Amino acid sequence: MKICIYGTGAVGASIGSMLANAGHEMTFIARGKHLIRMQEWGLTMITPNGVQTITGHFTNLMTTVETPDYLFICVKAFSIPEIEENVNRITGPDTVIIPVINGIPWWHFLGWEGKLKGFVPLSLDPKGNLAKFFPYPNLVGGLAYTAGAIKETGVVENLKYPPRLMIGEIDDKISPRIEKLGATLEQAGFASPIVKNIRAEIWLKLCWNIAFNPISALTGMNALQITENLETREAAVKLMRELEMVALALEIPLKLDIEERMNVARKSGQHKPSMLQDVENGRRMEIDAIVGVIAEIADKLSIECPNIDKLLSALRAKESSLR
Repeated sequence: MKICIYGTGAVGASIGSMLANAGHEMTFIARGKHLIRMQEWGLTMITPNGVQTITGHFTNLMTTVETPDYLFICVKAFSIPEIEENVNRITGPDTVIIPVINGIPWWHFLGWEGKLKGFVPLSLDPKGNLAKFFPYPNLVGGLAYTAGAIKETGVVENLKYPPRLMIGEIDDKISPRIEKLGATLEQAGFASPIVKNIRAEIWLKLCWNIAFNPISALTGMNALQITENLETREAAVKLMRELEMVALALEIPLKLDIEERMNVARKSGQHKPSMLQDVENGRRMEIDAIVGVIAEIADKLSIECPNIDKLLSALRAKESSLR
């Protein structure tokens, strides 16, 4: 298979390295010093299995990218509008596009028969172009659980390897193409990747992200520390409960177990959530995809979420001060 990873950060590198090891023809799209280092030396992956070098075609020039069978989008959610034209250039009629991003994806209400049918949140798609450049028929939902980080240019560490990767059709059907993609991923070492309701899985992961990512960014605590501090733990619970309220209003079958979410945080140990990594490295945070979009959806549904609203204001103030 010809497989392209658009965004070779911690998530893209972790997924792409496994597919490369399975023998697929890989293209990794990256930029800056990270790209230059990989073009010279390959991608260095540090995992519990040791250190290995991943080879492939590393580029940022779309003219050098052959039309892939599978295109994994692994950039930050706010960068999606920035790459839309590039994605359009390399997508063929049969290319399967799998966005693997944090938070609520822009396509969430496309092919949706519930409340807010067809709604595209401005917080995710301010120009309203994504449906044009990411054709709905080509899309498959994706979700990943990783504990990775870029350690230095060209070097990615993931100490919980392989990552958990889930895929699902947007219409919730088990189609021939999702079965084929699932078989490809299983052959590469991903366990049982196909899920019937990808939206429910996205919201379940967001229960963790909407609490631990922002709180870590604002306090400097890692996930384990947040669970051990009474005030931050209570704040996390309140945020999860408000998110659950929005999900239930949309009739998302969300199976929220607060203690189970806390256990996920404890098991992550000293791992720093991505927003905290962004703050420490002076990078832009994924505020809108994780928090802003929920505030926007809640407003559309006339649901009051005071803790999420306060959190959103605090995060925007934090990012403004960093810039």
